[in-house]
Amino acid sequence: MFDIDGRRLPTGLQSFKKIREEGSIYVDKTDLMWRMAQGEHVYFLSRPRRFGKSLLLNTFKAYFLGQKELFEGLAAERLEAQRGEKAWTKHPVFMFEFTGASYGEEAVKEVILGTIAEYEEEYGGSGGNSIKLRFSNLLKNATRQTGQRAVVLIDEYDSPLLESLRPERREWHERYKEDLRTFYKVFKVMDEYVRFVFVTGITRFSELSLFSGLNNLVDLTFDEGYATVCGLTQEEVEETYAPEIDRLVERLGRSREEVLESLKMAYDGYRFTRRDVHVYNPVSLFKCFSQGRLGFYWYNTGTPWVLTQLLPDFKGGVEELERPKRMNFAQLESLKFQERIDPTGLMMQAGYYTILSHEDEFDSCEIGLPNGEVKFALINELQPHLQEGSYDVYSFTVVQNFVRAIRSGDVPKFMDYLERFISYTPYSNRPAGSGVHEDIFRNIVHILFKLMGMYVQVEVRSLAGRSDMEVMSEKGIYVFEFKTSTVQDALQSALGQIREKGYASKHLPEGKTVHAIGVVFGEKGIVDWGEEVVE
Repeated sequence: MFDIDGRRLPTGLQSFKKIREEGSIYVDKTDLMWRMAQGEHVYFLSRPRRFGKSLLLNTFKAYFLGQKELFEGLAAERLEAQRGEKAWTKHPVFMFEFTGASYGEEAVKEVILGTIAEYEEEYGGSGGNSIKLRFSNLLKNATRQTGQRAVVLIDEYDSPLLESLRPERREWHERYKEDLRTFYKVFKVMDEYVRFVFVTGITRFSELSLFSGLNNLVDLTFDEGYATVCGLTQEEVEETYAPEIDRLVERLGRSREEVLESLKMAYDGYRFTRRDVHVYNPVSLFKCFSQGRLGFYWYNTGTPWVLTQLLPDFKGGVEELERPKRMNFAQLESLKFQERIDPTGLMMQAGYYTILSHEDEFDSCEIGLPNGEVKFALINELQPHLQEGSYDVYSFTVVQNFVRAIRSGDVPKFMDYLERFISYTPYSNRPAGSGVHEDIFRNIVHILFKLMGMYVQVEVRSLAGRSDMEVMSEKGIYVFEFKTSTVQDALQSALGQIREKGYASKHLPEGKTVHAIGVVFGEKGIVDWGEEVVE
């Protein structure tokens, strides 16, 4: 938590109680929480890591414990008043947290029984080593002693399952699943003692009784009514964090519009439903505000280990993962994590992919990387899986230097990096004599600029024709024309086309330095390039 001009950001806080008592900034999501709390179901919500799932569970905890004072001035206070005498009814609340466990053969059982033991100190229990018996007795005792049915909150249910996919822990995986099945089956047989259950996770494992053995399970992952229950909308960011945005504008020396656009490109873009509603990653946004700089924070929060273990052998295939994919929405809703899964499903489950667009006619959606931060995280995590020699090429330092060179207008430097990037793509490693295809290299360059978080357009139309690619930075505009080495006088042809067609000169009124860049591709990558500053 950081104090900025007397305002406290909830950086790193997952406790609703602590946020409210310490006066941290809180975006009111309690109307959505309250609406869910009125149902008597087992709810499940999947969201990427560090996206506010634990805070949501803690908000449920405060509500069901009847902690009315924590909701003063929030939507839930007004809504709860409608319930009259039943308002702020206190229930026994049991929270099970599977993150941070010390993993061993009995890890899941130890977490479950250890948590039960803590609550047995208040409500009594039978003891022993049976999950079913002890949990059933706990629910009965709590309900009978309080006169109210129990509430059960389960955070990151899938954490031990993901961890047990490591080769050295694989023998524990089935044991973990069996212990979880036993635990979840209790909800069905003890339904009369359970008021409400909410489960969060990153993935949805198949063949687990959480999804197949409960008749009243409600999966909210793609529910349009709860699209914004985790994460922050553009409106919420601009209204709630206006002072933080102003501070960032002053510190970066950029206009408010430019800062908002940069924040959007870096941290926005997550979409979880057919409805076109996007949300920001709150953790990254808070870190940006507290540190006063635009940075890539998501990859530092801990990547699901399973991503780099189960994806195919990459050998430089970043561009294939970056390319958006299309699937039927029914397929998306039925994605469940299995020990073997296609890369698209895995990327979606791990939070690297999100919904980019939806087509009503065929109920299909395009999925892909949501923003610049996740794109950088992908490069960072796949470094060890890229072809030999490309680790250094795709390193954080090189990426930073590449972006700095573009922003400063240092064309020779960023073209040097561009040549190096392209030399480590799979296409550039084909056998000699395979021929040169301009469109393939153009796509590679396009993807690289997008991965660096730059604003890039391809085949930009004008009255005289279409430029191959245009890249915008804070201070400069770069207009590219690509040719292959099979074209006579290829470099002069490219630069001449930019001049004659006016692709670059049309940008002069924008007040930025305009660069015309001709690039010639050979079988192995860039073989020549040239630049002209347009005046």
